[in-house]
Amino acid sequence: MEPQSPFTDDEYENGVFERISARNISLSGRTFASCSFTGCDFSGTDFLSSSFEDCSFTECNLSGAKFTDARMSKIALRGSKIMGIDFTAANPFAMDISFDDCVINSCDFCGMKLKKTPFTKCEITATDFIGTDLTGADFSQTIFRDAVFDKTNLSGANFTDARGYAINPVANNVRKAKFSLPDAVTLLEIMGIIIK
Repeated sequence: MEPQSPFTDDEYENGVFERISARNISLSGRTFASCSFTGCDFSGTDFLSSSFEDCSFTECNLSGAKFTDARMSKIALRGSKIMGIDFTAANPFAMDISFDDCVINSCDFCGMKLKKTPFTKCEITATDFIGTDLTGADFSQTIFRDAVFDKTNLSGANFTDARGYAINPVANNVRKAKFSLPDAVTLLEIMGIIIK
């Protein structure tokens, strides 16, 4: 028996949703405008071709959610769990998203245009940014574990007080990016430079 959806309408505007569970439910084709979601469980939820505009997700679980062809414009994710999401499947022409204090694990941002996107105070693990345009992105105070940067445009990006990143300055564009000591030393270590 399929779980019942808490979202029965096709369009929602100025909706306030708290502690709603929509685990493993299809919410394809829904439109959400100026909605806030707090403490909601969307793990495994299918948002195929849905549209989100000016929405916020606070302390939500989005692990394994599917956003194929979804429009995500002016989306703020705060304190949320974001695991196993292929963001490359979302509509690339409407992507405007910010992450603050989120746990981001095993996600795919490869080849995306995410200029000036905030990823502040996050924990980013086993996530791919291969070929991603992160010009001016903000990774300040973020902790990295096994995140992959390759052919990534990080020009002007902010890594102030970030830790655990492994960025090869030869394989990535780091022009005018900001880094803090002591972790900035890894940029030289990757190139085989010994610092004493």
